[in-house]
Amino acid sequence: MKKEKRKYLENAILNNTLTKEDILETTKHIYIASFIRFSVFSIMLIVSLVFAKKISKLAVITADTVFSHEVYFSPTGYYFTCLGILVGVELIMGLFLLYKNKTLVSSDVKLYLKSFKAYDLIIFILEILVSINFIIMFLITPVTIEGNSMNNTFNSGDKVMIWHFLYEPNVDDVVVLDANKYSSSHNNEVGIDNRFEAQEFYIKRIAAKEEEKLIIKKNPYDDSYYMYANNRLVERKLSQAEWKKITGYSVEESLSYTIPKGKALLLGDNRLNSYDSRYFGLVDNEDILGRVIFRYYPFNKIGNPDKNIITGN
Repeated sequence: MKKEKRKYLENAILNNTLTKEDILETTKHIYIASFIRFSVFSIMLIVSLVFAKKISKLAVITADTVFSHEVYFSPTGYYFTCLGILVGVELIMGLFLLYKNKTLVSSDVKLYLKSFKAYDLIIFILEILVSINFIIMFLITPVTIEGNSMNNTFNSGDKVMIWHFLYEPNVDDVVVLDANKYSSSHNNEVGIDNRFEAQEFYIKRIAAKEEEKLIIKKNPYDDSYYMYANNRLVERKLSQAEWKKITGYSVEESLSYTIPKGKALLLGDNRLNSYDSRYFGLVDNEDILGRVIFRYYPFNKIGNPDKNIITGN
């Protein structure tokens, strides 16, 4: 309710000039506002519940940035609790006003105006909390990089934003991977901070995506192999064991392989110090949580860096 309108109603009550039209307009305004809020936050709640599994994973990797500690709930618990309270309060308010609309009198409006100030403040605070959490856990998520697997494109300690809403994996995207199915003793060296809830995450680059054809060719200078994806060179120093880990076939069995649908090949830019698809094989697209879109720290490196020359390749 606008400040001018609230002031007019307060003066009308004080001077005993409040009309029936003023009463109806007051309840109509509050009712419509409650209905709109209820609709918006109900949609947010439904969408959030549908993607709750992914949201919970994203909340874990940002918990140290967004929340300094956990009291009673996990990071997603705060979000769903606030959102649930909002939906419930707006539903109750709307139903109550709908019920009272026909019997409302001047004294009720006076009480409503006093109560509405407190109600409006509480709802505003909850809306801010929910909106911030919705953006962070559903649209763009802050992540702190730990480890050297993406040197020199991204370095340990860099802070980046990832986009994950309706994201489809594409070649050369730098992505965050839910690494629980692919983890090893290397994760503390080359992953993302995994101090919360025993979750593990890696940051890698998509070297090849589904339905691209991988071809392996002997390196004439040593015992390693070149690997191509749709005639695009993606690795200069591939071993026979790594080829078999990626494709499931030995060099003797097959020199080419088409990546199955729903799979992707992930490699770190720092080939000499990266635990990636060469060791754990292809990854499922559903385990890719999002694409790095922006580095916001350190401040002298703000922006999305170009792909650097891959270290050790």
